[in-house]
Amino acid sequence: MFKNTLIRLTSESNDGVFDGQYEPIIINPGAEIALQSASLSRSLEFLNIDATNDRVQFQISATNGLKEVFFDHGTYNRSNILDQLGLLQERMNRQLLNTDSKELGSQTNIRINQDEKVEVHFGFSGTNNYMKNNNPTIVYNNTNVVGSPKTLRSTGASTNDLHTNYSYGTLPFTKGAGYLRVRSNNMVTNAGGSGYTIGLVEGMEKIRDGTFRLADVKYGIRFPNNTTHAYRIIKDGIETANTGGLTPLKFLTATRTDNDVAHIELSGGVIRYIIYQDGLTTDITDNADGLEYDQNKDYFPFIAIHGDANDTKLDLAGYTHDPFFRTPDNFDINLHAVQLDETINELTAPANPRAVGRDTVYNLVFEAQDVAEYFGFNRIEQNRTAESTADGLYISNKKVDTILYTDTYLVELLSLNLDSYDSFKKGRKNLLATIPVSERVISQTGVLQYEPNNLFYISLNNTHQLSLRNLRARVITDRYEPIIMEGLGSLSILIKSPKS
Repeated sequence: MFKNTLIRLTSESNDGVFDGQYEPIIINPGAEIALQSASLSRSLEFLNIDATNDRVQFQISATNGLKEVFFDHGTYNRSNILDQLGLLQERMNRQLLNTDSKELGSQTNIRINQDEKVEVHFGFSGTNNYMKNNNPTIVYNNTNVVGSPKTLRSTGASTNDLHTNYSYGTLPFTKGAGYLRVRSNNMVTNAGGSGYTIGLVEGMEKIRDGTFRLADVKYGIRFPNNTTHAYRIIKDGIETANTGGLTPLKFLTATRTDNDVAHIELSGGVIRYIIYQDGLTTDITDNADGLEYDQNKDYFPFIAIHGDANDTKLDLAGYTHDPFFRTPDNFDINLHAVQLDETINELTAPANPRAVGRDTVYNLVFEAQDVAEYFGFNRIEQNRTAESTADGLYISNKKVDTILYTDTYLVELLSLNLDSYDSFKKGRKNLLATIPVSERVISQTGVLQYEPNNLFYISLNNTHQLSLRNLRARVITDRYEPIIMEGLGSLSILIKSPKS
């Protein structure tokens, strides 16, 4: 026969610690203990955003100085503040402009890193160069780079389709400021198949497999197969002539250095189609405000060549890639992506934009101390000494416990020794129970109520009678971090021991 004892532990402290004082409770040798139930309210730490603390300033280019973005006004806790970090990242990227050689090629990334700290990173990717055969992030399908100076050419016959003679990048297009571009090195009028198409396709699968078609092209520019015809634009899989009727200015000259350069540009958060010509820059986008660009999607670039090796030759081909996408181990940014081949002259009147990798003074400035501290930063301004670096990386000083979720709570006894072990702590811990209740479930109310379907008893290993006057326990996260409680919490504990 066994003797069962129910002990209720209560706590009104805010640290998750339960401490009970009792008249002596006699526990016979060979006793076992189990958690019957837990009920508590975890305090949700709120951040109020209003006109006094909604601004965040950041700097990527010292030339352009500090830029401003804003949080949405409202009251936030861990259930919704992460969405605001995502919006902050998007708004920062939408501020970056191709008109600045440092912001061009830059991108912002905000995340919670593996140490559970907020990481704000301003990265730079330069221009990923198509014109080097050893670039491990460029795939050539029936195309190659040959000659001196080097040109990108087809190795197949003339074709009007996109998926026969083409090359593509395996790194996604930037989400900051950048471009996909190519220059006409040599074009022969040939209505049976000539010219080229550049474009962006959502996802890499169809480009990789050669199954993409016009309908898959989100954004694109086509050099016409007759050089007296207008440039054609592609939007959401539909190809039309540009409304201004712009035609190629030059397509074959003695030096071929002043032929047109076609750009699909992302600047200020929108896509534009730009043709840079000798003495003329023309925006052929059919929307004055630019085309909407979804930063939550990965778009991959392609260059399709419609003419054969003699009819269509291209150079200065490159694009700006996402600097936070994992690159191959043999990808050298200094070799493949800082800038294009300097031995080939570019347009000078006007010059098309180009990314320049250089150290600069980055910065991140919160408007108010309470916002900085909520995200784990000790101070408002992160680069007060104006240090110049190649890229900007700011990591919070403290873990962001207030905005992280735990998927399991732990009940740890502080006054009795138990045979419990945890690989996370690499040893024995006095764990009475694990509570598999995700904060994603309780985050709206903060209320945690748990009762196991089956009691699980753990041996106290007491060979002698115990006289229990005090029982202490605490509820913590699955990473042994404290929680903040509010109101009255209770733990119901059962002790089962043989009758004497």
